Amino acid sequence: MNRPTLIVSKRSLVLLLSLSLAFALLLVIFWGDDSQEHTGVSTQLIELKELDARLDRDVLRITSFLLSHYDSLVQTTGRLKALNKMMTIRGKADTRLWSMRSKPIGR
Repeated sequence: MNRPTLIVSKRSLVLLLSLSLAFALLLVIFWGDDSQEHTGVSTQLIELKELDARLDRDVLRITSFLLSHYDSLVQTTGRLKALNKMMTIRGKADTRLWSMRSKPIGR
């Protein structure tokens, strides 16, 4: 039993290869490298999670009368507020950037 063979011309193969290369090049150019931003946001989120755990721990210690001073609570709260402010500023900048990217061309 003979199987049908697919005959692809050189011309169509070259065309397919060049289109694939052009598409890959366009992806590289327009995709953008956000790896540093992503790393920064990830680091801030990890720090936020650690500060939340530290805050929970300090509140438990205070309510059970195991912690007599509130210095660590004040430091953790201050760092949480600063981190919140940094993330809010970054979020507003990202929102502006995305709104600029999504505007129709020619308007």
